[in-house]
Amino acid sequence: MPKSTKILLSIALILSVLAYISLNKGNKKDTIESEDAQFAVVDSGSVDKIELMTKSGTVSLINTNGTWLVGNSYKADLNKLAQLFTFIYKVQASKPVYKELESKVNSQIRTGGIAINAYAGNELIKQYTISLDTANAYVAYGKMGNEGNLYTLEIPGGEIKFTKLFDANPILWKDKTVFNSLPRNINRVKIAFSAIPKDGFEIVSGLTKFAVVDMPKSDSTKIKSFLELFKNVEVKSYITENQAIIRDSLLKILPSFSITLEDKIAAKSNSIKIFYQPKQNGEIYGLLGKSDELVSIRPMIFEYILQKRSFFEVKQ
Repeated sequence: MPKSTKILLSIALILSVLAYISLNKGNKKDTIESEDAQFAVVDSGSVDKIELMTKSGTVSLINTNGTWLVGNSYKADLNKLAQLFTFIYKVQASKPVYKELESKVNSQIRTGGIAINAYAGNELIKQYTISLDTANAYVAYGKMGNEGNLYTLEIPGGEIKFTKLFDANPILWKDKTVFNSLPRNINRVKIAFSAIPKDGFEIVSGLTKFAVVDMPKSDSTKIKSFLELFKNVEVKSYITENQAIIRDSLLKILPSFSITLEDKIAAKSNSIKIFYQPKQNGEIYGLLGKSDELVSIRPMIFEYILQKRSFFEVKQ
């Protein structure tokens, strides 16, 4: 073999080894082996109780016979809970907090930190305290217990924003579902328009099909598609601030629209009154019929439901 070829092969081998070492270093840089840096719960699915504690309050999320409840009072928001579980099971300590930032982060944890306790049965399996990075919604700082080292915490791939994920106000964890009905279980749906009553309608379940009340011939395909919309309808949030003032202002006027659904399963029956005016802080408000709670809504979710009676007429 020519000497030049041997030299080239030697160089290639050295470069390959260096690349391998570099690659493995890159793979390990995001993993810290210290015991006090293991924030994620390894046994996926084992957690059945989570406590979030701040100076302003505590939230307990509890799995009761397969249903997650907020403090054993009402169903939890499964979308928000799924994000919290992403954190619980995937969070990683990417690096220690820089020495020059330790004092600041410790101060943030003392004054506004969030303590997180995760339980499997009655056993406390993870306990740590975090502080959110105000400049980066995908980063937090945390330490085990009260005395652990400080680490920068991240979710691989930046899957979720931490902002508002760790609310300690129980109402912010409440399930936001208004309607959750399968078409076959719906007895009737009524839409009422205060300004133009003739645009309102009622769909009822008959012996063989659904029909619009007092409409000789209605479009069954449109009715079916309309009823499908009620499989999962959620509000934006529950209103807690200035609730009495907002409620009083709404009760002095007629709602813009109202939606009433009767389900064969009584617990799934509900109604909502929607007020397009008066808007406050850009919010559109609603009053739930079953619980009389004040909520804000996302107009895009309801605009497909708020059809006029003429939508279902069969054109001759």
